[in-house]
Amino acid sequence: MHRNRITVLAALVLGVVFLFGQPAITAAAKGRAAKAARVSNALGLTADQKTKIKAIRADAKTQVAGVNADQALTADAKKAKIKAIRQASIAKVKQVLTPEQQSKIGKGARATKANRAGKIGKALGLTADQKAKIKAIRAAARAQILQVLTPEQRAKMEAARGRKSKKV
Repeated sequence: MHRNRITVLAALVLGVVFLFGQPAITAAAKGRAAKAARVSNALGLTADQKTKIKAIRADAKTQVAGVNADQALTADAKKAKIKAIRQASIAKVKQVLTPEQQSKIGKGARATKANRAGKIGKALGLTADQKAKIKAIRAAARAQILQVLTPEQRAKMEAARGRKSKKV
């Protein structure tokens, strides 16, 4: 779920940039611009929020370019630094958003995840029984993972997912 939130926020951040008059050259760029407009409208972003998000995105883009240009870094080190930059920019965007807007992003991420799972199940031709079994396997695996973790680790994991920590 955390990854889906990142995806939604990344789409928001990327899309807002296109809302400010940058030309959409390719069909993909036009699609991103349209998606950004939908996200912006759905969240009800103010002009001030759009400006702040644009600045956050520009800063992140500059930082990523610097990491990519650094020949001293290994591919793994670059990947890790870029991931950290993206996570930091997402955190900054979240600070710009109101709690209501953040809630809308969470709901959108859950809907996206459910839609993706539905498409995968449909593409594989899963039966209802198979879907139920897979759901049970995932729940059991999650419970086993939580049992291995310390309370502090569980709390960190749940915080990263944007949930309150659960007792095991």
